[in-house]
Amino acid sequence: MKRHFLLYLVLALVTTGLTPTQVSAAPDPFMQQIEKITALVEQKNWTEAEKHTDKLPEVFKRVKWKYQLLGDENEYEEIEKEIFNVRAAVHKKDSTQAAVSLASIRAMVHLIYTL
Repeated sequence: MKRHFLLYLVLALVTTGLTPTQVSAAPDPFMQQIEKITALVEQKNWTEAEKHTDKLPEVFKRVKWKYQLLGDENEYEEIEKEIFNVRAAVHKKDSTQAAVSLASIRAMVHLIYTL
């Protein structure tokens, strides 16, 4: 009887149609930081944007293990390169380049989570 109940429970959980994004854990602090920097760059609040971009390598370092498990080496290394591009663009107050680099990071993280 217990086996049948367990089997039905597992079957119900598998067939509910939940995707990994619907069952995700806490929000990704790295992506929260990226979104915050994006908003600051759009507002041209360069002082605050610089503060947040200076923290970005440390924030990425804390979540990098997750990206290493989910993605391949090229993907998370490319994110590291784009972090430096974002920092340089924000320090130069280049909103176009900062926006491009931030969008690249978002796209790479999205690919890591979806593949």
